Amino acid sequence: MGFSGRSYRIANSRHADDLSGEGSYLFGGRWNSVGVKMLYTAESSSLSILEVLAYVTNKTFATKNIITLKIPNSSYREIPIEVLRTGWDVIPASSYTKKIGDDWIKSMESLVLIVPSVVNSRECNILINPLHPSFTDIEIIANEEFSFDRRLI
Repeated sequence: MGFSGRSYRIANSRHADDLSGEGSYLFGGRWNSVGVKMLYTAESSSLSILEVLAYVTNKTFATKNIITLKIPNSSYREIPIEVLRTGWDVIPASSYTKKIGDDWIKSMESLVLIVPSVVNSRECNILINPLHPSFTDIEIIANEEFSFDRRLI
């Protein structure tokens, strides 16, 4: 896969412009531990929808925004699914993937880490290091209100 330089995320409207990684810092995620900032995005708008639907409840079905980011595509690393050990995709997430992400953030090796999605392993999530020097080069090129089709839940 070649990185296109675009990524997508869905967020509550009040947090749509927040690219700080604060949510992952507070709660952790598949690719980071609590206390490590990381911004989770997806390579397509459809995958970003699926990623949110994996966690959505009626309470979190509030007004959302879909954000399109333009990311410099000169600073990325990709982890192909073939190099991940069996069980990388267990639910809840294991310490194995958290360590990969935590180590990557600390290394400052690249702005972006491309990893397979658990929801659809044929597509990728685009993880962004908000502490990387190139982070300020990221642009929000679209921030639009988004409503889920009610048939999806």
